[in-house]
Amino acid sequence: MTLTDSHGHRLRLTDLHRWGARQECYHDAEETAGEEATEAADGAADGATATTHTLDEPGAHDSARSTSAYLLAPNVVYQPTDAPPVRGPAYFEDGKKIAAVGTPLCDFFGAQTFELNGEHLAGASATLLQAGVIVPPRSARFVLSLHFMNPRHSSNAPYNVLMIHSASDTAPAEAEGPSAALLRELWDGDATTAVSRLKVLAALRSGPQLVRATLAWLGLDDSRPMLICRQVHASVNRATLPHRAAPPGAVPGAGLPETFDHVEIAFDIAASPLCNQMFRYAWSSLPSIEVGITLILEARRAEHLPEHPLARAYFQGLRHEDFHKQPPEWPADPSEVL
Repeated sequence: MTLTDSHGHRLRLTDLHRWGARQECYHDAEETAGEEATEAADGAADGATATTHTLDEPGAHDSARSTSAYLLAPNVVYQPTDAPPVRGPAYFEDGKKIAAVGTPLCDFFGAQTFELNGEHLAGASATLLQAGVIVPPRSARFVLSLHFMNPRHSSNAPYNVLMIHSASDTAPAEAEGPSAALLRELWDGDATTAVSRLKVLAALRSGPQLVRATLAWLGLDDSRPMLICRQVHASVNRATLPHRAAPPGAVPGAGLPETFDHVEIAFDIAASPLCNQMFRYAWSSLPSIEVGITLILEARRAEHLPEHPLARAYFQGLRHEDFHKQPPEWPADPSEVL
């Protein structure tokens, strides 16, 4: 299933969001004047009372890493353990945020960086998963891929991509807790509404002060989440994919899933003129990058509170030379995207 909404209509990047005034920073302000209108527009959703996060067994992520290709090393990217700020259980009454409790809904298991031979292609991560270029933990029932489609850093340079992969042992249909309905919406609900909820907490922690200050002004500020799809276009690709062969020593019928639900969210950074300018400037100024990224699905109704991080990754010392050449399994055109 490729780039479709809940009605089965094929989506293009430009179909998902056309937001005005992109020159402004769209932060999750503590006193948002339009919040009542946002809540009123948000349809009723299923609620739940208890939060459950199932972690992979020890070694599962190491196994996934050892069988995947082109992965960044664990000392370059990992899942941070600090608690980011999220909307608290009574946010719509008191406006207070709390430190997120527990691990993200999806646990990080790998990141990849590529230089492309041609144009960007949303949905490519599903093809890479199918081909075994990236292998999720064998216990995963849901895999989330964040696909950042970046600009060229010079006029003659190739496009490059950053992919962040996370997984959960719980399928969206079986998820519990306040964020469960939002996760199900991302998997099989209205794609436009789902991506409109995406908030990112991110901050560049390396490089010249001018670069860091400018990017913070644009929205890369880990103290205030930004509704990223008001700045850049995004698309959703959904697919149900088969797991590869069971790991050595696995007992047949031991409860390991045969398939997993996969969602890719592709952010078309390259389509933004402002992002193009900043990317070119930052690339030449930053021989290595230190940046943290936290993704949250915005809660707009009380039953979806408190919020919980969807996925997290921290890059420490990502270098230009860490961008690999495009793998041969990369799809040649949209028809090859699963």
